[in-house]
Formats: sequence, structure tokens, C-alpha cells
Amino acid sequence: MLEKHTLIHKNPSEIEWFKCDSCDFKSKYKTSLKTHTLIHKKISEIEWLKCDSCDFKTKHKTSLKTHMLVHKSSSEIAWLQCDLCDYKSKHKGDLKKHTVIHKKSWEIKWYECHLCDYKGIRKRNLYRHMFTHKDPSEIEWFKCDAFKL
Repeated sequence: MLEKHTLIHKNPSEIEWFKCDSCDFKSKYKTSLKTHTLIHKKISEIEWLKCDSCDFKTKHKTSLKTHMLVHKSSSEIAWLQCDLCDYKSKHKGDLKKHTVIHKKSWEIKWYECHLCDYKGIRKRNLYRHMFTHKDPSEIEWFKCDAFKL
């Protein structure tokens, strides 16, 4: 985990990029490439991970791990507790998101739009916000072939 974190401090030219053989996708993380390559596979080629307790299935190990918590009683779950209040969660990511409410505004890493006064604490929200500045004709839309209107 620490090794993965240290990549954010490296110069992009020093990073070993993992590249997709089927398209232009590349990532600093081998696991991201592995997840990405699933989009190029036919459904019949995908190795599905199945829940032992119900019909749930997924392509991703982390999704199965998260799902398995629905079958556990509260006493069986290793709850993650906030150090500053009574908040607790089953998920590390949710606890991390929660801790932001205890920070002062100058302690928070803000993601700011360079075109307007929008700012937020989540990079993905800034990415989503940036679409508001684009003409819909400039956006590359992805359509699922399995769904027909």
C-alpha cells in the first residue's frame, strides 16, 4: 500500500506505466489495468466471482468483499470508528470521507475549477463538474449495446 502511495510523489517520466494491449489506456497501477481490461472481454470470457450466500456475482474481488458484509450481523463486523465522534462504518473509504467534516477549511485539499469559482473536496466531483463547461457535442459518450430503447 505504501509503495502504491509513493507513486503520487514521482515525476510521471519515472513511473512504470501499465498499458492496455487493446486501446490507449494506461495506468500507474497494475490492478487498474487488470480492471480496465475487463471492458474488452465478452461476458462469456469473464471470470465471475460469486457470493456463497446469494445470487450476487461480480467481476471485482473488492466488490465481492464489500457485498459479503450484508450477510454478517453487526456483532461480526469489525467496525471502523471515528476518533473524533461517534461515527462508525464498515468501510474504510466511508470513514475517510467522513473525517473531512472535522477539518478546518485550510487543512482540506481543495480541487478547484480553473474556469469558474467551483471547488470541492473530491477530485472525481471536479472531473464531473468540468462537463458543465463543455458543449454536449464535445463529450465522448459511451453507449451500452446490451440496452435497447
